[in-house]
Amino acid sequence: MQCFERLGIERTTMSDVASAAGVTRQTVYNHYENKNALVAAIVAAEAKRVSSEALARVDLGLESDDLVVEAELALLDAAHNSPLATVLLSPESVGASAATVADALATGDLGAMRAFWDPILDQLAHRRALRNDDRRHTIEWLTMIHFSLATRPSLRTDPDAARELLRAFVVPSIVD
Repeated sequence: MQCFERLGIERTTMSDVASAAGVTRQTVYNHYENKNALVAAIVAAEAKRVSSEALARVDLGLESDDLVVEAELALLDAAHNSPLATVLLSPESVGASAATVADALATGDLGAMRAFWDPILDQLAHRRALRNDDRRHTIEWLTMIHFSLATRPSLRTDPDAARELLRAFVVPSIVD
């Protein structure tokens, strides 16, 4: 991960990773088929860490509208405070990160986002406030929204703008 933080995704090579890990390049290839597979594994691990941190900060007792908004804001804040996520979402790396997210969406491999959103959506369902019962597609859509918001630098310094967007567009699509 240090290589990606130091060099960025595009400039980091498998040789850089091997050198930083103190192993041969072949050892890295024994674990990861290619750089894309390595990036996917790193993105998945960081997404799990960030989403777990964010979920710990979410008050599941909030009103339904507020729950959705504050959950996404907690997730955005945790991502923005992660040095690795900051690299992954930088203009230089966002293309590779977007490809990784697209692959996860295509395969339905959204473990970290599912772990984050399931308790929130469970609360909404329990309250009969969940607009759509299609959990998989709801989480996929929320993942796309999160990635889009996370890549907007202006929202990093203006959570009220993010809150406004979430209230206007996300809440009506999730909360009944």
